[in-house]
Amino acid sequence: MEYIPRTDQHGRWLAADTSPPKGRSVLYTGASGMGKTAELDRAEQVARSNGHDVLRLSVLGHEPLEYQIMRAVTAELDTLKQGQKGLPGGRRRIKKLRRTMQQMVSRRETRRFSVDGGYGRLFRLTAARDRQVQLPDTTLSDVAACLSDLAEARGAQSVLMIDDLHAASQKDLAEVNQLSTDLEQHPSRTHFIGAGRDEVIGKLISASGGDSGAQNDISRQYDIRQCQPIPDEVLQFTLAREMSRAGVFLNPEASRQILTEANGNPQRLTELRQSAMAYATPVLPNDPSSGLRVDQTAAQAAIGRTRKIKEPFYRNAWKNSADADRQLLGQIAGRGARGLTVGASVRRLGDRTDQEWGEIDAARQRLTGAGWIRESEAGRLRYTDPGMQAWVADYLGDSAPHLSNPDLRQRETGPQSPVVGTTKPAPDSPVPGPSTPLAGPSRAGNGRNPRTDRFGSGVGQSPGRVGRHRAERY
Repeated sequence: MEYIPRTDQHGRWLAADTSPPKGRSVLYTGASGMGKTAELDRAEQVARSNGHDVLRLSVLGHEPLEYQIMRAVTAELDTLKQGQKGLPGGRRRIKKLRRTMQQMVSRRETRRFSVDGGYGRLFRLTAARDRQVQLPDTTLSDVAACLSDLAEARGAQSVLMIDDLHAASQKDLAEVNQLSTDLEQHPSRTHFIGAGRDEVIGKLISASGGDSGAQNDISRQYDIRQCQPIPDEVLQFTLAREMSRAGVFLNPEASRQILTEANGNPQRLTELRQSAMAYATPVLPNDPSSGLRVDQTAAQAAIGRTRKIKEPFYRNAWKNSADADRQLLGQIAGRGARGLTVGASVRRLGDRTDQEWGEIDAARQRLTGAGWIRESEAGRLRYTDPGMQAWVADYLGDSAPHLSNPDLRQRETGPQSPVVGTTKPAPDSPVPGPSTPLAGPSRAGNGRNPRTDRFGSGVGQSPGRVGRHRAERY
């Protein structure tokens, strides 16, 4: 599915090319699945189409940022070389970039080596200490400076993109903060775009020292743009257009069912649309030449097929959750479309100590950050995926509305506990249609680029069971 233009909570366009940032650093935040990566895809497509240099990577929690940057530079090296071909000093600038990357990785290797233990530890500590004195202190800002030199020689811009920043270490986030500060204080042709879940803001503040005024410093350093669920009216227009391009007529009631199941998630809408296409039937019986249509029956079958495909995800998510997370998920599932109110309404579900309520609040923050539940402005918690809510409610059965009284951990020790690798047997109903994996959404899109400043310049529930998404009104 093509890129869907949308706005944030302040009515500002999320796309950096449509709404130019106020500085040189943009930070996309939001729960998992809210389209942060899609915004990076959009910015990358616009930047490349305008001939700018792009260096993009995703944070892996188990690997230092230096190694990931090295791989990203290596992947783009041929393109960077081609851009410098025939320019005065082009080879010198490429060599400088390579040397900077080698120094950065060597610094990381020296630090790792200096804390290595085992035989000959004293010798290794001494050798590492000597080498550390000789090595320059190469940072992410130095890499950005090299990219700026390459872009300036071509009269272009360079964009450094880092996804999944919430998984980065404190040291790596400190370097990202320093990069953002340097880009604002020193003239540069490099722009930074980061993306991470909502907790990334708190982690960036902590990485900056967490002293008084850090919140204001972070808001000045980054143009923070929050990705939220896409309104149904926007998704409905996109769904109808995609179906029309495929020559399929979409029944209005079928459209409502699909949008309710998508619940504001563009990726889930793509999966449902592809499933619905598999169940499309001729407009006139026994006459394929009359065209295809998706009616209510086809929409229900598509929803069932999509949920069936995602059952392993639901099972693993439940299995790997903490006890407090499962209790909260069970309570929300037991409330159905109404959801669960945070605060006094939650306390009426049972008597708990302050420590237990603290655990529940921590569970709420974890589940919200992971994108499993959403909290409305009124303080109600609801599932983001109606299919997962239906699975949890079915798994827990009649005990779902009353999870505040019995201890869920005792229930999990039974023979049907997913913790020990078994699950509650589900009805063995065959699901018609193809069983090929669903493709992800197509994030490429075309859009206006009305501005010529900054890098965007010359660069852009189950139906009837889990309720209606619009009732949430985030």
